[in-house]
Amino acid sequence: MKFFSSLLLGGILSGINLYLLSQIIKYLSGSLQKKKLVLLIVAKFLVFFGIIALILWRGHVTPLAFLGGFTIPLIGYLGMSLTHK
Repeated sequence: MKFFSSLLLGGILSGINLYLLSQIIKYLSGSLQKKKLVLLIVAKFLVFFGIIALILWRGHVTPLAFLGGFTIPLIGYLGMSLTHK
């Protein structure tokens, strides 16, 4: 059970990461305000350096399953982008 919850949590955090990156890219194209960009970058660092470190430090997840869950959506999105040219 801990393996699957670790896999799911890694996938959820990967999705949040990709959403925040897309918002930052939107700013770079000029559609967001500068204040919003600063908030998004701070939120991204809080999510990935704070929450992930806390989750791994407390031992609530299996690290290898968490890494797999974090990587699977990235591989899926890469495959989709390569096939939809």
